[in-house]
Amino acid sequence: MRRKEIFLSFGLIFLFMISSLFSKEASVVHDPPPPFEPDPQNMYPFPEGNAVPKGDPWLSLPPINYIPPPYARCLKGIRICLDPGHGGYQHIPGFKATKSGYREAIMNITVARHLRDFLVRSGATVVMTRDGDWDIKKDYSEALKARPELAKIHNCDLFISMHHNAHSRKDANFSSVFYHAFPGYLYSNLDLGHTILDELEYWLRLPEFANNGIYSDYLIYDDSGFAVLRNAQVPAILVEASFFSNEEEERRLKDPEYLKREAWAYYLGIIKYIRNGMPRAELVYPANGELKGKDHKIQLKLNDGCPEEWGSKGSPRVVRFSINLTINDTKVPFEYDEDSGILTYKPPKDLPSGLYKVIVRYINMRKNSNIPVIFKIVVKE
Repeated sequence: MRRKEIFLSFGLIFLFMISSLFSKEASVVHDPPPPFEPDPQNMYPFPEGNAVPKGDPWLSLPPINYIPPPYARCLKGIRICLDPGHGGYQHIPGFKATKSGYREAIMNITVARHLRDFLVRSGATVVMTRDGDWDIKKDYSEALKARPELAKIHNCDLFISMHHNAHSRKDANFSSVFYHAFPGYLYSNLDLGHTILDELEYWLRLPEFANNGIYSDYLIYDDSGFAVLRNAQVPAILVEASFFSNEEEERRLKDPEYLKREAWAYYLGIIKYIRNGMPRAELVYPANGELKGKDHKIQLKLNDGCPEEWGSKGSPRVVRFSINLTINDTKVPFEYDEDSGILTYKPPKDLPSGLYKVIVRYINMRKNSNIPVIFKIVVKE
């Protein structure tokens, strides 16, 4: 019995040791990884330190199946003008090109063609300012005016000028979007710009990011901005997707699949913007834009622009406290009926005869801003 007890004791000790070994191994497997600590010597240089470490998993491009999401049906009936920049200057050596001669105009048109295909498959109508290596006008300044004008002629809802960037700092590489003038000029420009920028940053996985990424074109041309944006009468942005002056990015831009990926980012950004709705106001009174007699009032109906669905039959989905009404650039008080969506302005006294420019700004429940329209009201005696 004594010997059996000794063997049993050794057996229990052995089992305990084996059990402890496996328990320790299991705890190692399930322990969280140590916190990530980037090596400052292994960073892409950027003045503000906005760089992703080399080898970071974030830089791996996520796979794409190019299957339109079900909510892409919101694009049906939407008209979009795509403006691939800098066509028609192949005769100028080195114009908007890399050291190897790869021209930005080719990058831009290739991405635009892929984007057009995605949009058309989802029911949108696409107008291209060019579909070859040419410009809409021979004279450059005339072309800058004619390109956004094309969007107006074809009654487009959006205008997107598509570009790639260059910089003297050869390792620069990030996405950026430009809007015209100042943030309050056309709120809808910012809405469109943010959704496209977000998708470009996700799908391209560039090694840098800009703190803001959305910039006024006044930063480039004081008090004038880009002509293609200044002359646009619909939500309009100019996009610099990445920097072709970066040698690594140039290699990626030469890959047809990478350009298709870029187009996919644009596509998803446009879908997100459209899905949030494009609010529009309409003039109710005076319907013909002329005020006569003593009934001096102005009435506008504020539509939310949200997709038709359950709940759309109720009150307009407009954020009441976002509403701003200006007449001849002066903010004025108003009354707003949330049930009908009717905004009414009654001046304290009859308006003197003349022309009045009326603009209303507001956002819908999905935080998209309305497309500002200048309603011209003529007061006659």
